[in-house]
Amino acid sequence: YRDNVLSNIKVIKTESLPIASHGWVCYNQEIEKIKKNNPTIFLTLKYEDLVASPEENTKRICSFLALEFNQEMLGFNKIIKKKVESDSFNSLKEMSDFHPNLTKPINMNQINKWETGFTKREVQLIEFIAGEYGKKYGYQTTLPKSTSLSFKFTAIKSFIRHQINFKIITLYYKLPQKIRELMSSFSGFLFKTFNYTNYFNSSDFRYDESKKK
Repeated sequence: YRDNVLSNIKVIKTESLPIASHGWVCYNQEIEKIKKNNPTIFLTLKYEDLVASPEENTKRICSFLALEFNQEMLGFNKIIKKKVESDSFNSLKEMSDFHPNLTKPINMNQINKWETGFTKREVQLIEFIAGEYGKKYGYQTTLPKSTSLSFKFTAIKSFIRHQINFKIITLYYKLPQKIRELMSSFSGFLFKTFNYTNYFNSSDFRYDESKKK
């Protein structure tokens, strides 16, 4: 969860550290609710385990999905790199800025980046919010749980903000596709004309430099 928070606040510039921490907990709780009612259609796999033993776990995924394992699955990056380098690829900036590792072989470079990416206080705040739930998946906290009133206030305030965001996002994805497309077009117009985008649409336009000019 600490690496997930680090990744989110780097990619979504408007995402705050405490809100991203609540997000990790919230979305996993939602998954667990559905999984509880449909246990046979879920396979839980930690990212760390996948990159540590890619072949073993890819075979495990294939078995779960009743698919035949192919050794070329482990070389997905070569296919993506070939596509990126083709003349028809038109999202090079997005790929280089936000998904550069998709063109690289499976590796463990993204594990525990939080250890150097956060200050001690930031780690303590993330663990204050998500640490207890993280233990469900085998992630242990590294610092004593803070009793700071400041942490408690920040956690409560960011929880309320995240719940509002979550309700809005959930409502949006329940809307008919045509309405969603209309809203997206209007957001694109606002960004192109006034260089304005709200919290929910910021990632849609983050890499399109041409629209800013």
